[in-house]
Amino acid sequence: KKLNNVEKQQVIKILKEINNGENIEYQKLINDIWEEVPVDLDTFIDDDRYMRTYFYPDGKSCIVYPRWRKELKTIFKDPYKYSEICFTGGIGLGKSEAAKLGLAYLSYRLLCLKNPQSFYNKHIGKPIVILFFNNTKDLAEKVLLQPFVDMLITSPWFLERGKIVGRDHIRYIPNKNIRF
Repeated sequence: KKLNNVEKQQVIKILKEINNGENIEYQKLINDIWEEVPVDLDTFIDDDRYMRTYFYPDGKSCIVYPRWRKELKTIFKDPYKYSEICFTGGIGLGKSEAAKLGLAYLSYRLLCLKNPQSFYNKHIGKPIVILFFNNTKDLAEKVLLQPFVDMLITSPWFLERGKIVGRDHIRYIPNKNIRF
């Protein structure tokens, strides 16, 4: 998308301020978009407030393989660059954990936005829905959705921004009209 003249002037002004050590306009833009500026992926994995309880079940060793952490950091360096990601490899290489981590981090970033629907040019009243696919609906729920929900509800941050419903079939319903 090309910038119009007003947008170009804003970008030039921001760049000049950044070069002068001032970030006033940049900070205004950030504050217009984010309710909470997202932390980086390492903090998201390693901090008790986010996902440490899940990814460090023994309190010492992270269950995310270093290779997947590196790949996800590359992906999230420019989160709008990729529209699809495919993890491949043999059984036991950590693909599922990496995929759950990536989706959790995307969900986290979505919930950090002031208004996710507006950010993505969607109707305010419509939910943003994240779908889980597998060969059957039952497999999608048991193999993908439920483990993902079980992961999210270990996080104090996610618990503060949604609710848990159900007894036998636990579901997590995040705020801001987002659904899994």
